[in-house]
Amino acid sequence: MDKALWVPSNIDAHHPYHHTLSRAQTFACIAMFDTGTNNFDPSRLRDVFGLSSGNSMYVAGPLLCDPYENAGETEIRHIAGNIGRPGLSMLVPPPAPRVHKLPPGTWNQLNFLRFDGKLENSFAQTSIHLSFTAYEMPLPDDLTDEHIVERPARLVEALVSVFDGQRWVADLDVLTALEGTMVARFACKSSLERSNPSRTCEGTFDEALRNVNSLVSVDNWEEFLEQSDDGTKIVRAHNNWLARLAFVVVSVQQRRRPIILPPDICWSCFREHVSSLQGSDHIWIM
Repeated sequence: MDKALWVPSNIDAHHPYHHTLSRAQTFACIAMFDTGTNNFDPSRLRDVFGLSSGNSMYVAGPLLCDPYENAGETEIRHIAGNIGRPGLSMLVPPPAPRVHKLPPGTWNQLNFLRFDGKLENSFAQTSIHLSFTAYEMPLPDDLTDEHIVERPARLVEALVSVFDGQRWVADLDVLTALEGTMVARFACKSSLERSNPSRTCEGTFDEALRNVNSLVSVDNWEEFLEQSDDGTKIVRAHNNWLARLAFVVVSVQQRRRPIILPPDICWSCFREHVSSLQGSDHIWIM
């Protein structure tokens, strides 16, 4: 273990197990214990979001949960299966994920109806798929000669793509989007003020937002991709974690600021938050 490249260099000899690894170090650690031989330099794995080896896949937690959960950097989840390639494959995203551009003539699909407070899921047809480009790169390790062409492991460029039914919408770089500073998670004031447990937030949607006409529902991908100034947009993907994840990531890739709503929404706190925001680059993900 003293030669393992994923072991932190500043580890405390008196407390060797009290140290947090980075995601790259964690993947390097998994690769070593899974294969018994590979000793990768974590600096080569900074963009890795998944690992396929044998009949196992190890995937970064943020790709497999609702974006409101804020999964930790070292949360890696195991899935039975593989990507159909021999050896060990480290999955990385493309450097510039693509997003569908609306063609002329889609105006008839843009309704932008006033938001009525109903917690609905308008994106049951939204799905996420994994595919691969032609890019692969041998991944050297500390136990392999640099001049050998055949490698026991490789970096594989993988596309995590969101589809609306059969129609491609965008390629996603989930980790980059979620780890940036543009994503916000909405929280009710009563849940934040733990020092005052008697505080409660009350009020229905009609009571809190009856006279607010600037709230607009987003019920299809065309309405989402059309970056207009028609009001405060609320994507209705309630209890659909896969669609919520896709909307958050695509928002960031479009340089918009997504605000993720919890399953139970406090409308009085929501109104205060909406009133305090300036600009049209915010989009709410229900």
